[in-house]
Parts: sequence; structure tokens; C-alpha cells
Amino acid sequence: MALTVLDGNGVARTVKTTLDGSDHVPHHKIDSVSGTVAATQSGSWNVAITGATLDGSGRVLTDMARNGDGVFVSSTLLTVKRAWANLAVGTDTAFVSAVATKKIRVLGVILTAPGPATIVFNSKPAGAGVAISASLNLSNGTGAAVLVLPPEVCGWFETVAGEGLTATVATNAVSAHILYAEV
Repeated sequence: MALTVLDGNGVARTVKTTLDGSDHVPHHKIDSVSGTVAATQSGSWNVAITGATLDGSGRVLTDMARNGDGVFVSSTLLTVKRAWANLAVGTDTAFVSAVATKKIRVLGVILTAPGPATIVFNSKPAGAGVAISASLNLSNGTGAAVLVLPPEVCGWFETVAGEGLTATVATNAVSAHILYAEV
């Protein structure tokens, strides 16, 4: 049996089920697989991301979500944006403005504060915002506090479509830096 795959340059290549010598295509160079693939379980399996678009370094560049089987599938390319703000203690401090018909999906966060602090991110229409994140506690006993949510392609949380991203901060002001995408 053979598979037809697109290599990192988009060129169709046929590879055998047992790869050796010149038939070898590094896994990070396979952009897609066509046809039917039959397999028999033998030992441990690693399941790869399905339907993803990868850049030359093998990083996922797509808006990913899990389907009903728990498999990642892509729908559209993400344009990652950055925002930062010094957020004072208070409620519903504006962070990212609303975009008509789009959700703001937070992909990564860095929070710093001069001491213990709590922050909750909100989806905000007109009026009061609704919490979309857990209460994130920054605590380092004494001194400055830092919290990092590393980049996550599925996102940590997202607003309702057409609503802006705000933050509610308690105890100490927080400096917040985020990576986000409009989806």
C-alpha cells in the first residue's frame, strides 16, 4: 500500500507504508494526505492534528477546534494580534474593542502586578460585562506577581460575537499583555 502526500513544498509524493531510504518524508513536511488510510494497532500510537495548515517550521497556523471525536480540525487561518494595557482596580475596564460579528479569542496571556491581584476577563456588550474566564489570581507571597497562560491555538477563552473584551481587577493594578484573534 502507498500514500499520496504533499511535501512541504506542496509537491505530491507517493510513499510506501514502510518508509526507507529515499521514500522517507519527515512528518513535519507532510501538508496533507489523500485517499483511504487503513491501519492496525500495534503498540502505542501518537495521533496527529488533522486538517491543520502548517508553516515551514511545523507550527499550526489555523483556527483549531475539537470535533465530536476529540480530533482537532481547522476551519480558517488565524491572524494573531497583540494588545496590552495597564488595568486599574475596578470593573469592566476596556481592553479590546468589539468587532461586529467577530468573537475575540484570547490565545495567550501574561499578567504582572506589583503584589497580589485578581483579574477576570469579560465579554462586554452595552452595560455590564459577563465573566468569560476563571478568576485568575496573581500571588507571589510578597513582591511582584506574574501569571502566564502560554499560547494555545484553541484559545483560553473568547467573547460573544460582536462584544468587546474587558477586565475586572481587584487588589492591585495589573499589566496585561495578550495574544488574540478575531474569529
